[in-house]
Amino acid sequence: MKKIFYLISCLALAAGFAVGCADLPAPFETEIPERPITAPIKRVYAKVNQEIFEGVIDNSTRTVSIQLTDPKMDLSAIEVHMELISRAVPAEGCFEEAILNLTEPYSFYVNNLETDLLYTISVALPTFAKIDRTKCALINCTGDGAWYSNSASNHGAELFDGELCQGFKMYSYPSGNYKYFGWPGNSDTPWFTFDVGESCQLYQIFISPYYGWIAYDPAVFEIWAYTKAGEVPSTTPSNWRESGDWTKILEGDVTERLQEAWKVESKETGYEVGGEKDPCKQGATVVISEHMPEGLNSVPSARYYRWVVVKSQAGYWGPDALKFSGNGVGTDTSLRMTSLCMSELELYKYQF
Repeated sequence: MKKIFYLISCLALAAGFAVGCADLPAPFETEIPERPITAPIKRVYAKVNQEIFEGVIDNSTRTVSIQLTDPKMDLSAIEVHMELISRAVPAEGCFEEAILNLTEPYSFYVNNLETDLLYTISVALPTFAKIDRTKCALINCTGDGAWYSNSASNHGAELFDGELCQGFKMYSYPSGNYKYFGWPGNSDTPWFTFDVGESCQLYQIFISPYYGWIAYDPAVFEIWAYTKAGEVPSTTPSNWRESGDWTKILEGDVTERLQEAWKVESKETGYEVGGEKDPCKQGATVVISEHMPEGLNSVPSARYYRWVVVKSQAGYWGPDALKFSGNGVGTDTSLRMTSLCMSELELYKYQF
């Protein structure tokens, strides 16, 4: 009887132990499960002429956009660098450094530990637009050059009146009037100040000559931007360049236009008056960012600008032909070097 009771007790104890073990928690998981990566790309940038352009990564649309600064930049061979986060896995088309043709978006894959995700890289270029000439105006600052116009009542409006020279020797103005902006010889204060109507980054300028690039028209010049807040002072001190309020954005040189004008005067084949190669009709276009050390990043935004005459075209009419020295600047320099004459100045701004 005692043996039976002992056996029953052991069976009951074993059953209770089994039930208790069933209630114990499962062993602790020592490995953290890998979850999909939501932002696998750490950085993308383009390198152009040692200048870095950071890409903007949008993981919701899986796109990378790189803003470049030169509207005319060749996109067929852009150096691009990419860095993934440590857990991301490169897949088809992925790279660390590559030369890409970005005339169209470039596609590649990166694995986020669950699947291969498709991303695209594209570039955005700024555009440019002509500044409304009716919003541009000369500012008659005390201390500036005493500019002159042959219609004194309009106070120099010829610079922004829309009347461009259409052919060599002023032959064809739309209105039939010979209208220009400028001054006679001035070596003391050879500059003028103008307002473009809004704060902007200048992209390029277009000069339409008056004397056919023969004399008085611009040859070498500077453009300065007023970078201080507020309106430009009404008085220009002699040391305005050193004041810190102005930044030089352009050193322009269009002396070669004089040599091209000689070809028209000498009736060289292809250089007919009013033709495609007539330098008067072509005018002169200068892209400002091409003359800055860091391209567009060096061009400040400003509303007020100052043009400085360094040297004007100094060719002159001889009895039979235009005479000029080998560097394109003529020998009659005493007056004409510091004079100025233009029929029109057109201005263009960046748009992003």
